[in-house]
Amino acid sequence: MSRNVHNKNEALIPGMCDAVCQLISIFSEGMNLTRTVKSVILKKCGLTKVGFKRLASVNVCMGYNATNSLFECFGEDFDKELLKWKEQVEKDVEKKKEISERIGQLEEEQGPAHEIAEECERLKAHRESMHPGYSFTGDNVHMMIKPRQMIQANQNKDHHMFQ
Repeated sequence: MSRNVHNKNEALIPGMCDAVCQLISIFSEGMNLTRTVKSVILKKCGLTKVGFKRLASVNVCMGYNATNSLFECFGEDFDKELLKWKEQVEKDVEKKKEISERIGQLEEEQGPAHEIAEECERLKAHRESMHPGYSFTGDNVHMMIKPRQMIQANQNKDHHMFQ
């Protein structure tokens, strides 16, 4: 004990806290924060389904399916900001279209020149205040998964994804 600095004083506190949290989480489903955090860390580090099964059986982490469900909850509103931008751009484009149509009507009817000039200025001001838009860069990914033994329930799978 005297030579091993990792097994004395403050170095023991995290391990003891983890053990206490594990004991509490065994008896109370609502107290499983440490298991949740460990599951997230293990999933991000690439632990396999079998590894999750083994660790979940001794209450170290959550199960594989529960961890996947947790990750789905994390990513539920990942595109909320993008949807706000989209709505704003759609509103701006609609307003621009209305102003342009109004200018077209005035020109067809040979309306007063000052009204046409006002609408053109309004259109110019609106274009300057509009959202600049956005663009996405991506790539197609195609994967063909062939099973070792082809049976009716286990056929070739062809996955097409865009990243």
